[in-house]
Amino acid sequence: MLPSSPPITTRFSPPRISSHAVLRETLLARLQAARECRLTLINGGAGFGKTTLMAQWRQGLIKDGSIVVWLSLAQEDGALESFCANLICTLQNAGVPLEDDLLLLIERESLDGLLALASVMITTFARVSSALYLMLDDFHFA
Repeated sequence: MLPSSPPITTRFSPPRISSHAVLRETLLARLQAARECRLTLINGGAGFGKTTLMAQWRQGLIKDGSIVVWLSLAQEDGALESFCANLICTLQNAGVPLEDDLLLLIERESLDGLLALASVMITTFARVSSALYLMLDDFHFA
């Protein structure tokens, strides 16, 4: 089942960083040191600035020439089709060459379809010449 409504493209951009936002230099330095890790998890309570920290890190990565893809998740992303549709769309918006019909691979929610989707995405990522970062905000909705 393909998503019935088009993705909300504002979810593909981080929030604007206020000029009054606290610059957490120590945390940003730790994130920069971990930039070669395959997965980095930022954990903290509500309102502690995780999104702002990620947005600040994103700016630094972009200045260094990296491709940074942002997706703010929402409650409907708990459904596999919605999550995959938004993920594919945000990657496409960043210039990653993924086909729209990839969602057909997960239509039946079969393991074979999910493995095929993962295979296509991994192969595509391997062809990207720049460093590529995917930032998922509000991952608890996934």
